[in-house]
Amino acid sequence: MNDLDKNQLPPILASHTASMTAFDADEADVQHAQQKLEAALVKLPAAKKSIARRWLLAGSAACAMVIISMLPLFGDHNGVAFAQVQKHFVDFKTMAFTIEQRHSGQLQLISRVQINQLGDVRTDVNEGVSVIVSPSQKQVLTLMHETREAMQFPLDVTPVVNNQTTDWLKEIQAYKNVATPLPKTRIIDGKTAYGWILEIKGMRTEIWADENGIPIIMTMDDGNKLILNFLFKFNPAIAANTFSTNIPSGYSRIQSDD
Repeated sequence: MNDLDKNQLPPILASHTASMTAFDADEADVQHAQQKLEAALVKLPAAKKSIARRWLLAGSAACAMVIISMLPLFGDHNGVAFAQVQKHFVDFKTMAFTIEQRHSGQLQLISRVQINQLGDVRTDVNEGVSVIVSPSQKQVLTLMHETREAMQFPLDVTPVVNNQTTDWLKEIQAYKNVATPLPKTRIIDGKTAYGWILEIKGMRTEIWADENGIPIIMTMDDGNKLILNFLFKFNPAIAANTFSTNIPSGYSRIQSDD
């Protein structure tokens, strides 16, 4: 990119820049893009404005057009971009969240989920059932607390367990489309929160994060009767035995119906 080192570009822009520089843009389109960029820069926070101007001054027509196409990712959230929010869903040591599932306004169940870097997932559903899926141990353990019973079986023969628990996370991690910033902030747990709208698993999804881009809450709405509400904690301390797939003392082992 001429005078601007490609390595200085954020990763989310690198592939777009590479593809855009492969063709010559029409001069009228370039002028229009530059005018539009200048107008947009006025609305950006100082830190983002400085970065964007450096790209513009690099003199690359494709560069100006790339910036225009990616401006929505900067957002208008006092410097908080959705890319920051997405990064927290990718780079975490531990994550814990609560899911409230409502149907027609009625609370159906509450799930408490904990995840570690190894991809181990523990889901506690309505205090009655716990499911530990552990790729690191290649085992799945299901605990039924009321009857003190346990089922244990290898991960490679396990049926899909509660897709809603973590499938949405994979989609956010790989999300490439533009997340639309919401125009107003909210106060959540005493913090100023910034929101975005995107579509995940065919559901309208709102994600709210603090000024550091750390996600706080998320709502997924299927537009009909199902609503999922998420409350997040990133990098909390998690007990060492949380993801153990050993049958606890006092639980009897039973066989699956399959």
